[in-house]
Amino acid sequence: MHGLGHVLSGALSAVVVLAAFGGLLGLAGRVLGSRSRYPGYPRLHVPGRRAGLAGGLARAAWWAAVLAGRFAAGAPLFQRRTDATFLTAGTKPVGGVPGWFTTGQPGRWAYLPGWKRAAVRWAVVAAAAGLMTRPLITSVVLGVLAIGGGAAGWPRFQRWRYERRVIRPVYLQLCQYLGTDQGDRPGRWLDIPAGFADDQDARVTLAYPPAWNPDAARQKHIDEVIRRHLGGDLDAAFGPYQATWSHPPAPPALARFDGYDLPAHKVHLATLAGGQKWVADLQDEEPHLFIAAGTGGGKTATASIPAAHVRAHGWLVDIIDPKRRSYISRKTGHDVLTNVPGIRVHTDIESMMWALEEFFLSMLGVNMAVGGRTARPWAFPQRLLVIDEFGTFASMAARAHQRSRAQGSPPALDQRRQIEWQGRQAGHRLVVAVHQPNLRWFGDTDSRGQYGYRLITGAFTMSLWRMTFGYTAPIQWDTRIKGRGVVGIGEAEELIHHAQIAWMPAEERRRYALTGPAPPDWFTAMRPAPWITEHVISEGRKLAGVSLVRLDGDVPPDVPPTTIPLVPAQRGPDVPADVPPPDTLALPSAVLEPARRAGRHRAPDVGGGQPVTSTGASGRHRAAAGPTATPTPGEGLIIGIAEAASYLGYDKPESFRRARTRNPIPGEGKTDDGRPCWTPAALRSWQSKRKIAGNRTPADEPD
Repeated sequence: MHGLGHVLSGALSAVVVLAAFGGLLGLAGRVLGSRSRYPGYPRLHVPGRRAGLAGGLARAAWWAAVLAGRFAAGAPLFQRRTDATFLTAGTKPVGGVPGWFTTGQPGRWAYLPGWKRAAVRWAVVAAAAGLMTRPLITSVVLGVLAIGGGAAGWPRFQRWRYERRVIRPVYLQLCQYLGTDQGDRPGRWLDIPAGFADDQDARVTLAYPPAWNPDAARQKHIDEVIRRHLGGDLDAAFGPYQATWSHPPAPPALARFDGYDLPAHKVHLATLAGGQKWVADLQDEEPHLFIAAGTGGGKTATASIPAAHVRAHGWLVDIIDPKRRSYISRKTGHDVLTNVPGIRVHTDIESMMWALEEFFLSMLGVNMAVGGRTARPWAFPQRLLVIDEFGTFASMAARAHQRSRAQGSPPALDQRRQIEWQGRQAGHRLVVAVHQPNLRWFGDTDSRGQYGYRLITGAFTMSLWRMTFGYTAPIQWDTRIKGRGVVGIGEAEELIHHAQIAWMPAEERRRYALTGPAPPDWFTAMRPAPWITEHVISEGRKLAGVSLVRLDGDVPPDVPPTTIPLVPAQRGPDVPADVPPPDTLALPSAVLEPARRAGRHRAPDVGGGQPVTSTGASGRHRAAAGPTATPTPGEGLIIGIAEAASYLGYDKPESFRRARTRNPIPGEGKTDDGRPCWTPAALRSWQSKRKIAGNRTPADEPD
């Protein structure tokens, strides 16, 4: 081993001598101006003459000296590929010289200055010599250096990897507008801090190349590229030497509803940065609203705000609730928007489809009455229809349509499209809560385009963004903050904003809705609007397959006999004592119809148009009535077990008999022949309060 060390020492000495000799010859060649294949070094072979053995050996010694000199001095061993010198790093490749076979460009090694290359080379030689002479000590030293180098180089490696994955794709698209070389290091011109999306104080910087003219067209294209990759809600500033992008101020972490002083058609739905309120105008050209969010994203809570706001101003509200419990408190089971006069919550498929059809016919009747000069537009109440879980409702309507073996699209979806296109002038608006506003349920982009006001809250996917706001640059927000999202009007980029969705506690929503004026009797009694005439129903049947709303108990001849209209009972306890009794709104005489005969599933008019009430508890949408004795037979009562079972939808009368035995029905009376009888309101109230097997207590669920 000791002898081998001497050999290596001698070899290193020879390399140093040859390097010095090669360096001197190079200088001599430059001074004398010699020309050769490699400029700066004289030839040892005369062209045309055959060299002997001595010449070949001399040539080999010469090349060894040249390579040793270049190796020792950090110069390229063969041709130069960049303009790097001993002290300065390279900035551009030398033309006509090929680089690495994978890229055709010089590698990073070729751009290093000569002194760095020399240091690396001599370090490798020293490490090899040390391993041969002092292997243990050299290994320890190399290990320490490797650990230290790794610790020092890891941040640089992370930065290099981040630059390759994040900055370089953006930079390559900016090159066409900046006029820079795509082979340049991206960090030289563009700086995107790591974690820019989550750091509100981070700033993106783009340096201009020399003599670059930042005209308006290039600035616009550059801004679009940055927003497309980093988010649409950014503040851009183009200065004389560089451009910067930063996050605008964030919306507040909590935005309480602050629209009590606004008129009925203006609803405060969100708060933007700086405390600016985002208000939806339901009298706008595109007055409908849809709310997109995943499960637990806050669709129902958000949809409750416009419902409570417009009800407080006297509008009539219908809510389609396929989940059947969205508008009661999940913690306590108390009512939120259920059992509020002027709000009808529909929770089964027949009732939901009836509500949509009645809403459509109401809109059609208003337009026909105003167009026929039989009524003034101001004579009709404003109405709002909230469709919660629209995808669920649409699929339920489609399955019901398929089971009836009917052709074409479901009538409910056609009726919804008619409302979207014609509802604004008739004072009928839609609020739709949906997981994803895809064309499967909306039908086409024209239908989806009628919803001018759009909200996304909670987590979102790129497909949800595309369906809601088109191909505008997506805005990033912190999904960990409950209620954080984006609001916009249509797909105009300048009208899409990062926002905090307005929030109103459940108890406050209920109190606010209960401040509204009393609804008309026909609305409370679950009857169609008075301006829905036979002519209106006939027109609606032609336009959108109307078949559920009837003005009497007869089934129209063109309706299949299997179609059974059913407006189910509304559930819940007494209306609070401080709610004023309902009163019928004044309507033009040309619109009002004579008193109608009560249908099979409709509470009849008793006592001058006032709805029938039960003993002990008032109906859901009617004022509390004074205590009464048992019902008087013959006044629109349901008599007998079989008729009551049919009214409530039981398969067998015996099932209703057993349920009645377990849970007696308040307000039950008897006819002269001893048969039990009830008012429809008493049966509906009993059915809604009856405990059903399988229900679980929601007290431990989150609100």
